[in-house]
Amino acid sequence: PKGLNVLAAEAAIKTLKDELARSKAAEAEKAAWEKANNSKRKNDYQQYLNDYPNGPNAPSAQAALDTINATEAEEQRLAAEKRKREDALRAKREKSLQAMKQFKKAREKNTVAALRSFLSAYPDSNEAPQAMLTIGSFYASGRSVQKNPAEGVRWYKQAAAKGNADAMINLAKHYEDGLGVAKSATVAASWYRKA
Repeated sequence: PKGLNVLAAEAAIKTLKDELARSKAAEAEKAAWEKANNSKRKNDYQQYLNDYPNGPNAPSAQAALDTINATEAEEQRLAAEKRKREDALRAKREKSLQAMKQFKKAREKNTVAALRSFLSAYPDSNEAPQAMLTIGSFYASGRSVQKNPAEGVRWYKQAAAKGNADAMINLAKHYEDGLGVAKSATVAASWYRKA
């Protein structure tokens, strides 16, 4: 303890202890990085950055964490869009179901007023062309309203514009016989072909 080289020995021991501590710290950093890099989990990358913010793999850990966060954000965005589409589809189905119920009620009343009321509430429903056809038939035949073939043709045209084949056939007959419109075999034939 009182030798000439005591100070040198103490310095060497301190150097060895420092090297051992650095070696252990490097091994711990390496193990933490391997754990994060092998698991690819957000928490492990975050833990690595918390423990070794200036470590040699900190830029790689931050890049991996940024990628994970961007992926999660994109997944959340896609999930939100999917929920929005599902909600819109559910609302559309509900509205369609409601339109069917209301059309059934209007048909039970069997009046132009009831059908017009239905059309004002559900102008773009699947049942709208049928309601238009029915109103046209009422006017063409004079059922529950004053007979008016021209008004019937107007309603048939609206239903035909929405793809109702029965309305197209009725239009063809009206043009063929000249009921509410100028008689025209050519126009009648055109409507028959469309139907």
